[in-house]
Amino acid sequence: MEVVGGAFLSAAFELLLSKLSSSVSEWLDLPEKVGVELQNWRNLLPKIDALLEDAEDKQGRGPSVKLWLADLKDLFYDVEDILEEVDIDAKRFELFAKPQASTSKPQKLILPKWLKMVGRLTAKGERKMASRVKDITARFQRIEANISSLNLVRSALRTGDESHGVTTERLLATSLLEQHVYGRENDKEDILQILLNDEGNHEPYSVIPIVGMGGIGKTTLAQLIYNDDKLKGRFGWQAWVCVSEHFDVYRITRAILEQVTTANCDKKELTPLQEMLKDKLSGQKFLLVLDDIWNENYELWEKLQRPFLAGAPGSKIIITTRNENIGRKIRGDGRAHNLSLLEDDACLSLFARHALGDENFDAYPDLKRLGEKIVEKCKRLPLAIKTLSGFLRGKADRAEWVKILNSEIWDLPDGNGSILPALKLSYNHLPSHLKRCFAYCSMFPKDYEFDEGELVLLWMAEGFLQQQPQTMKKMKDLGHQSFRELLSRAFFQRSSRNESLFVLHDLMVDLALHVAGDICYTLESDGDISDMRFQRVRHLLLFTSEFVVSKRFEFLKKKKNLRTFLQLGRDFDLWNNGCLSNTLLQDLMKDLKCLRVLYLQNYNITKLSDQIGDLKHLRFINLSNTKIKRLPKSVGSLLYLQTLLLRNCSEFFQLPTTIGYLLDLQHLDISQTPLLKELPSEISNLTRLETLSKFIVGNDRGPRVKDLKNLSGLQGQLTILDLQNVVAANEAKEVNLFEIEGLDDLCLEWSSDFLNNRNERSELQVLSWLKPYHGLKRLTINCFGGLEFPPWIADPSFSNLEFLKLNNCQKSTSLPSLQLLLRLKELIIIGIHAIQTMMLDKDNSSSSSAFPSLESLKLQDCPILKGNFPKCIPVLKKLEIARCPELIYSPISLPSLEELCVEECSEAVLRSMVDLNSLKTLRISRISKLIWLPNSFVESLIALENMEITSCDELRMFPRGKLPTTLKILLITECEKLESLPEGILMNNGDACQVSHLEELSIDSCPCLKSFPTGHLPNSFKHLYVRDCKQLEFIPQRMLQYYRELEEIQLGNNPEYDWPKYERCYIHKCLGIDKLDGLESLYPFIPNLKRLTINSFKNLKSLPDKLQDLNSLDELCISNCPGIESIPDNGLPPNLKCLRISDCPGIESIPDSGFPPNLRDLHISGCKNLKSLPDKLQDLNSLDKLRIEHCLGIESISDGGLPPNLTSLVIFNCPRIESISDGGLPLNLTSLEISICPRIESIPDDGLPSNLKWLRISHCPGIESIPYCGSAPNLGELIIDCKNMKKPMQEWGLSSITSPLTFVIYRICPPDNVLPTSLTNLTVGNVENMKSISRGLLQNLNFLQCLKIHDWPKLQTLPKKALPASLQQLRISNCNNFQSLPNKVLPPSLQRLSIEFCANFQSLPKEGLPPSLEQLQIRSCPLLRRRCMKEKGHDWPLIAHIPDVDVWPKAYF
Repeated sequence: MEVVGGAFLSAAFELLLSKLSSSVSEWLDLPEKVGVELQNWRNLLPKIDALLEDAEDKQGRGPSVKLWLADLKDLFYDVEDILEEVDIDAKRFELFAKPQASTSKPQKLILPKWLKMVGRLTAKGERKMASRVKDITARFQRIEANISSLNLVRSALRTGDESHGVTTERLLATSLLEQHVYGRENDKEDILQILLNDEGNHEPYSVIPIVGMGGIGKTTLAQLIYNDDKLKGRFGWQAWVCVSEHFDVYRITRAILEQVTTANCDKKELTPLQEMLKDKLSGQKFLLVLDDIWNENYELWEKLQRPFLAGAPGSKIIITTRNENIGRKIRGDGRAHNLSLLEDDACLSLFARHALGDENFDAYPDLKRLGEKIVEKCKRLPLAIKTLSGFLRGKADRAEWVKILNSEIWDLPDGNGSILPALKLSYNHLPSHLKRCFAYCSMFPKDYEFDEGELVLLWMAEGFLQQQPQTMKKMKDLGHQSFRELLSRAFFQRSSRNESLFVLHDLMVDLALHVAGDICYTLESDGDISDMRFQRVRHLLLFTSEFVVSKRFEFLKKKKNLRTFLQLGRDFDLWNNGCLSNTLLQDLMKDLKCLRVLYLQNYNITKLSDQIGDLKHLRFINLSNTKIKRLPKSVGSLLYLQTLLLRNCSEFFQLPTTIGYLLDLQHLDISQTPLLKELPSEISNLTRLETLSKFIVGNDRGPRVKDLKNLSGLQGQLTILDLQNVVAANEAKEVNLFEIEGLDDLCLEWSSDFLNNRNERSELQVLSWLKPYHGLKRLTINCFGGLEFPPWIADPSFSNLEFLKLNNCQKSTSLPSLQLLLRLKELIIIGIHAIQTMMLDKDNSSSSSAFPSLESLKLQDCPILKGNFPKCIPVLKKLEIARCPELIYSPISLPSLEELCVEECSEAVLRSMVDLNSLKTLRISRISKLIWLPNSFVESLIALENMEITSCDELRMFPRGKLPTTLKILLITECEKLESLPEGILMNNGDACQVSHLEELSIDSCPCLKSFPTGHLPNSFKHLYVRDCKQLEFIPQRMLQYYRELEEIQLGNNPEYDWPKYERCYIHKCLGIDKLDGLESLYPFIPNLKRLTINSFKNLKSLPDKLQDLNSLDELCISNCPGIESIPDNGLPPNLKCLRISDCPGIESIPDSGFPPNLRDLHISGCKNLKSLPDKLQDLNSLDKLRIEHCLGIESISDGGLPPNLTSLVIFNCPRIESISDGGLPLNLTSLEISICPRIESIPDDGLPSNLKWLRISHCPGIESIPYCGSAPNLGELIIDCKNMKKPMQEWGLSSITSPLTFVIYRICPPDNVLPTSLTNLTVGNVENMKSISRGLLQNLNFLQCLKIHDWPKLQTLPKKALPASLQQLRISNCNNFQSLPNKVLPPSLQRLSIEFCANFQSLPKEGLPPSLEQLQIRSCPLLRRRCMKEKGHDWPLIAHIPDVDVWPKAYF
């Protein structure tokens, strides 16, 4: 539990009790007895407060003091609740009942209907309050009575300065900038050597475990290594994933994939996710860090690492873990890098750095010995040292150090060995308000990433931040100061994955849980709920699944004093919302009257109940990224509300007028709400607002622009929309925007409709009067309709302006002298159609002072802009020019430019640019009249690494001068007249000056290109991509003369073939490869080739000669080559592992010697004239997978039997095959499918192989029986669809299957008592003559979770009590006679119910659906859809509690 120290309770009580002084008590006319009791509380609090310091010191010695403090803390919360209710009623009285002194807008403060009782308590209310006060008084008396038995000693009262003391701002800022690591130099170098050494390593990847105890610095070391410059360019990609205690293979795989692709992934299943990752890793060398692994289950690791096997040798995986066994299990060889404790010198240096801001104790010799002793007590753990030294920062007083060293906490027994005394000591010496702030974070589970700004708002809402009389700081500023204080003391640390977010170290999570006790709690979606554990809980964080039902949280009805309801989904994002039960929302409003925080982000909430207004304590509401459309009027009664977040609510369109009553509202985020077109005029009453993401100027209704003058406290970002609605320009003058000092990001926007009446002069006046404060950092002006901009935009007094965007200001004919903005870093000018010049002053156009800080410039859609740029922009790094066709030649020096993008401009733009010595990336597209790149332009590109040229129709050649040797990527696309590639991009051994670092060459749709440049590929080369170059020669030998790294070639002529661009070598639709004449000549130069694809060669008669000479070839794919007639004897590479032949109808047979002995994977498809496979197929001992499909002429697989080690066999749509094998099925077979083979009459009936896990037999009318299934006890999935099946199901041996089974059966309904008890999923379809299922069908199926019934034309209903209690999912589809679900048919465990395409289905059970139901789908059931209309349908009350209701068609829902 939290150690309640300092003036924590007394300060908080004093703040609230002071509100009950004369004026408030007079307004409320409190009963006399209640007033007396409140005064008694005030008298008692100082006495208790004087005992807290002693109680804090003694609580570790026994449970009595701990329990006393816990009871006291619990009492504090209840007292605070009562006093806040009194204060709220006082506020209501002041707002609505007391005569208003101000006459500004009295009509806006009339009493609303939803506020029935203001100012005075009813007789019933008086009795209720008196009873609550009496109960609290009794609890105070019990607490006071226990003091003597605890032997607590009174101490002198502390001052407010001590209880709220913080370190100086200077020390905070300094500490935040320190990034010193000590004592890990050798560890770092040792691991770097392993990472950089690839010799003798032929495995796809190797694992480097970093093992050590918590807090020793494993993650810090991994970060140092991960970001080391020596690793740059060594790996194709790098990724970092925090694993934590919950080893979720799906989550980890998705996190890796999203880092590799830099895009969000919406795949829901693991298999396609891993396939995508495998494709991305294929042939790539990677570095992956898996931080904080706890899992010892090898099977989970085996599942996770499958995509890693596709990586190139030399790939590395670093893991950090506390458990050496984990490293041993994953790696297998027992080697790990065990991280030892820091050496004494390193510990002392670390301590000195954080305590004294110095490397050593030279300036503080009297403290050195004390520092050594404290470090010794920290057990040489970096986290403990940093945390404790953070407390001593800036305190050079020897007495303070002695006090820390001699603290009794070092010697106290601890039931939880993971809590270090050094961390406890650091916590105990925090100011009381920081203790509460830190303890609150105990709700965050390990590795949870949190945002500073949001956490500060939560602290505000909980009342942890109180303004002090001696300061004028706002609560939010105090919150950020508190956050930085905890960060500087190492209680928080930055996330290694996202630097803008923060995490708690595992040891800090343990500490937070320890000090918070039962007050804060985190409940996982599958967590156990115990009333005892929730007895004292006030702050609750719920990690929930995708669907949240009210039944799950019935326990909340007993927690009426809960203050915090934070509901989060682990994998929710902007595209995947969770589904929240409507009933749960109503229960929250009805039962949790003491809520301060309601956090429902990322759920599909569409509305809030009017009961929200009853949560009078509510201070924080987060409805971001929900489906909510509007807020109820009752929100206006939340007089304490400070924060309302509606960010990214795409369907939100209306704020209530009652929002004007929320006079305490400070943060209103309505960003990314596109349907919100107007604001209520009452928004101007919210004079305490600090955050207002957008202000919409009203037309006939809504606020006027002058109302902004009331919101002078705004900070951060503000967008003012619909400025065309300003009727009188003088209204803008009243705003006094230049006096709102807190704004640093301002956007001013008019309508994009320039066709209606727009008054250019009026808009200029409005913009002139809206001059912001000179401290502004970012300014955006959209759709301004004036002919010119006011001078203030280029006023040098805007000394902090870093970003300026002028967008779609179509009528403006000139720009101010923007070069005078000396701090401007980014300038964007888009869609200013009428400007011809940048309007630079003549005196400044050639001056080095023009744009001295500009780093990024974008000019776009300025059709008549001619130029007049400065002669030099010294620090410009990125320049984008698009669709500015009239730009003329005007020399401009760009010595710092790193990225240049030019699109749809004249070639004069390129000639204008000089001194491009720093340019690394060049992208040019659709440049008119560009026949060749200007010589002077190319010659200055001495640092170029990436060149992309697209759709330059006139481009014919490159200049004779060579491109720079630094070039790594050259991409040329759709240059129809290009005849040659630039010389010098390849290596030339005859020219010592011709050096190449080229890694990727891509040529696409250049029909006139005939040859590659001279020279050979450098060792750095990775990818060759050539497509649709009809005259281009085949790869010449000289290109591969000294290059031995080529691993893959894909050759093809099919324009519709989806060629992956990331592969090593891809040549497609090029004249020179029509007959593959050149391939054989390359064999000596491609000894390491691993993959070869030959696709769509219509005239190819045979495979290339001497293909068997490619000894390293692993995979060969031949597709859509109708002329190939056979696989030649000894014609395949000897080490081939994978062979795929598809759509080659000319192949009729394959010789016995046609397959190499090491073949593992054989796939033959669409070879309609192939009659049989080789007789010696059974000799392929390495063959693991065999798939034969769409081979219409094949009659048998192998007369000699199947390969003995085959694990997967698929025979699909081979109508002439009569038998599988005379020799039985291989013993190692795990997967077997036989589909659409009408002549097969039987499967070897000597029983299924014991290892078989997956069996499918479908559309084989000749099969009348299946082998005995009892011989395969681990069968996991069985699918049978054969209409002539005669063997009784009782003889199939299903009851002998012991593993969890998915059974799909068509045309037959299983008889009673036949299905195995291990059955988890059952699908029964296409049963023609049955009206109902038997009660005995599912009897004793205690593990059945999913039942699907479809295409039963006569099915009418389900019998009562026929479904097992374990069932979670039920789906009924295409049963046209199905009419109803009777009462008591659905089990209480059901989570998902789907009824689809049942034309006569018309009623749900009258008793309602199970409260456990998470998802209900009703599709194409016309008789039911009207009954289920939301809030209007007859059956809506029966389904309102379900989180996700999907009734289709939507028109009726």
